[in-house]
Amino acid sequence: MTFNEARAALAIGCKITNSRWSPDKYVYLKESMLINESGTPFIPLNSLEHIMFLGHWEIYHENQGSNTSS
Repeated sequence: MTFNEARAALAIGCKITNSRWSPDKYVYLKESMLINESGTPFIPLNSLEHIMFLGHWEIYHENQGSNTSS
């Protein structure tokens, strides 16, 4: 996913994840800050472009980090 695609996904409420992270890890947008799955600030949104080259970014799906289905 490109930076613009990631930013658009975050803007509509999607969570994104990175291929280098464990399956239950993601970030989401709150105001202008990316927040991780535990609610801790990760990085400002305007810094995302600088780390886009680190691994493959994709939309996080709620049950991808779970071994059980609902």
